[in-house]
Amino acid sequence: MRMFEIRPDLILALVERWRPETYIFHLSRRECTITLENVALQLELLVDDAIVTGSSKVIQPASLCYQLLGQSPQTPKCLITEI
Repeated sequence: MRMFEIRPDLILALVERWRPETYIFHLSRRECTITLENVALQLELLVDDAIVTGSSKVIQPASLCYQLLGQSPQTPKCLITEI
């Protein structure tokens, strides 16, 4: 899987434009939604093979949040708690 920089400012901008009642992002020029195909293309996932099922466990979720977003759930204005 490709690695790319996580941009908390861009994530926050998308969160502010998300409408949970319609599952659509309301952008300045048009509306947009994310499909499973979009996710598969971005993550370079093969969609023509066996499915993956099961669960995973993150040992230190607060640490992972901080590593990826620069904030952890213990931080008062955490992006994760606003979603």
